Amino acid sequence: MRTASWRSAVTTFSGAFVSKFQWTAAGRTDYNGFKMSPTILREKGYRFFFFSREESRAHIHVVCADGEAKYWLSPEMELARNHGLSRAQLKDIEEIMEAHYEEFTSAWTKRLG
Repeated sequence: MRTASWRSAVTTFSGAFVSKFQWTAAGRTDYNGFKMSPTILREKGYRFFFFSREESRAHIHVVCADGEAKYWLSPEMELARNHGLSRAQLKDIEEIMEAHYEEFTSAWTKRLG
């Protein structure tokens, strides 16, 4: 875990400034101070999060010790990809997502709107 903050600038090969990031104890942030991959929920060993500025279609990533999945949030909740998770695990994830759907969509809109 990082305990001190530090900054680094990401540059292109020509040296032109592209973006600034900051590491804090809370994790990597973008140039606006938003976490790059904010955790929305942790439940039953699953971490639900998204990557800032990854793509415009609303979605959420889910990871656990066994693998990871990505779900579209709109126009309706749908599995986009799965790597290593069993059908039973996907069912658990989908039940959690249905219970917290408004929380996920609200977090997406608030951050990436």
